[in-house]
Amino acid sequence: MADRREEILLSELGSGHSLFASENKSEKQEILNAMDEYMKECVLLAFEFVAHETNGHSLNETTGELEFKYKGDWINREQLFENFL
Repeated sequence: MADRREEILLSELGSGHSLFASENKSEKQEILNAMDEYMKECVLLAFEFVAHETNGHSLNETTGELEFKYKGDWINREQLFENFL
């Protein structure tokens, strides 16, 4: 059964595309990994956007990074992403 990433690729490329041939498994995995990395970047950017538009954030004076209030603690965007997953 295809995961959501494969469904997206199949809808864009068509089910007969050579990417899904058995001899291209490493290329397919590289593309799926790239999709995952792009999704993470988009989510992190969305977190920053929300932070700038709400009061639930702060700028760390030491690092200059945005921090988010989460369950009573201040965490960075990567930690927020991990909690999101």
